[in-house]
Amino acid sequence: MKKAIMKQICLSVLVMALMFVGILLQGQARVRADSGVDTIRLALDDTFQSGTIASKGANIYYRVTLPSDGWLMVSYQGWDIGKSYYQVSNVELTRDYGEWGVWGSSNQAPQTDSKELALEKGDCLIRIRPYDDCIGDYKLKASFVPARNNEKADNNEFTDA
Repeated sequence: MKKAIMKQICLSVLVMALMFVGILLQGQARVRADSGVDTIRLALDDTFQSGTIASKGANIYYRVTLPSDGWLMVSYQGWDIGKSYYQVSNVELTRDYGEWGVWGSSNQAPQTDSKELALEKGDCLIRIRPYDDCIGDYKLKASFVPARNNEKADNNEFTDA
């Protein structure tokens, strides 16, 4: 009888622990990019998402999906990390749209850098990486404004007047 009760208690604790881990990981949906790197989905809702670079040489990738051609705004804020970089590229990691950084960031004086890029519809990656052995916390957010250019696909042909 005692053995059955202990088994039931252990099972209940295990279920609660798994639920807790699931709640912690909610919003951190990882997907694999075309380049083969693991990514974290980043919403285009202009809300900061916190992250941590825990080891020297770490690369953390966020994936954003642009619903149409337009402007992607990215804001990166270094906290106690000191010096770090953020970079925007295509999902294959074959084309970089730019890399920028923040220096001298601390919890007392976080440093923020923002960029606006004109990009085409589809997915892109934002990579966060440290400078040398700098590790620590950062925040990242993204937003999007459509171009509303009404351009039709396959309109690259010349026509006679």
